[in-house]
Amino acid sequence: MSKCYKLIKITSFLILLSFTFIPMAFAVQDSESGIWSSFQESLSPRLDINLRGAYYYKDSHFKPNDFHLSGNATAQFTRDLFKGIVLNVYPRVNFDTLYTKGTRLLVEDGEDRPAFTLYEAIFSWYGDSIEIEVGKKVYSWKVADGFSPVDIINPVDIIELMDPEKIGVPSISILKIFEHANIQMVFLPFFVPDRQPDDQSRWTSDDPEGRAAFISRFGVAPVNVDVGRALPKDDFDKMAFASRISTSTLFTGWDLAFVYKYGYSTRGVIRNDINPFTLPLVLQTTEYPAYNLYGFSFSTVSGDFEYHGEAAFHDTRDNVKDEDYISYIVGINYTNYDLFTNYFDEIRFVAEYAGEDIIKKRSAGSSFSDLGVSRGLTENSIGSIEFKINEDHSIKTSFIYNFANEDSMLDMYVESQLNDYLEIVYGYQRLSGDEASFLGQWDRNDRVFLRMSLKF
Repeated sequence: MSKCYKLIKITSFLILLSFTFIPMAFAVQDSESGIWSSFQESLSPRLDINLRGAYYYKDSHFKPNDFHLSGNATAQFTRDLFKGIVLNVYPRVNFDTLYTKGTRLLVEDGEDRPAFTLYEAIFSWYGDSIEIEVGKKVYSWKVADGFSPVDIINPVDIIELMDPEKIGVPSISILKIFEHANIQMVFLPFFVPDRQPDDQSRWTSDDPEGRAAFISRFGVAPVNVDVGRALPKDDFDKMAFASRISTSTLFTGWDLAFVYKYGYSTRGVIRNDINPFTLPLVLQTTEYPAYNLYGFSFSTVSGDFEYHGEAAFHDTRDNVKDEDYISYIVGINYTNYDLFTNYFDEIRFVAEYAGEDIIKKRSAGSSFSDLGVSRGLTENSIGSIEFKINEDHSIKTSFIYNFANEDSMLDMYVESQLNDYLEIVYGYQRLSGDEASFLGQWDRNDRVFLRMSLKF
């Protein structure tokens, strides 16, 4: 497998070289503009630059009030190789004041955000009723606005919890189009876990429920020691697999999808090794349990209302390590064009409810617990209101509230498209609740933020 990985890396490097030198070789022009025109025709280049800045005005448990800056620059190259075959490559440079280092082109299984990577790199073949894609890809199977139980192919970078981003995964995707339905099968030969905040980050999560249980049992707060990760082996017989059957015509006005996945939890769980002679030390190893997932999603439109929902049964292979549970979300989107027409082109309302039902708990006496940023939306209302001033400017407020734990998050921001190239987003986020609750554990991470996007 290591030889295969090395071969893939070499192939990626040669592809990048071809992007650089092949257009030059064929661009026999007398002027710089001619060379650039040939380059554009060959590769259709684009460049996206994204900057994120946030100021935290409270001291957290690990960090003083501070300013954090991060971002990325992503080039996009598209080339028609042969009839029906297209190559898309998106090299990316990440920069971050805290967490970026190293290079990982295809398999981003490191704990840190790579300084250089390929966001996507895909060979696509398009037939009359079939589409085959091979390479590193970011998928989207969601219909809900926020949380999605069925959008489960890609791991997520949540080093900055309020700015999550999917991580591309090496895969083989086969999409077959029928008259009334589409079937997509995705094979995932390499395991890539979520990128969680490190143990000194503002956004680290210390499993507040587990901490409370430890204190109740031993009468002292635990001192957790991270001893590493136990990643699943990338053996052929352990390859992850996902499939999706979708239809928009079987029932008039309804978009339906059924999802299945076999793989390993990208979030992971913690194995807690406790020695009574070394209390309160807890040696923690991250493991990634195997599971099957069976999911369903729907969406439909009636007048100005759009209704949607998702549900998935997460069936863990080993209940010593993790639970079996059903997660779900249902919601309504409504767009109004008649209110306050002197001020807004439209007002969009979204109301959702996200929940979770545990079908089977961990086995009694299990030494495993949830890892870091875990399943937080267990009994939550999610709502947002967006005031669209015009095509270029809008104001949005969103709110999450957990009925059981009474923790919440408020997010208010303004989006402005200043010209064809520059968009800025600026706003305020506030988290509150008991420190033992999911959102309340970060109640000292209130922040103001600015995001800037440049597209060329």
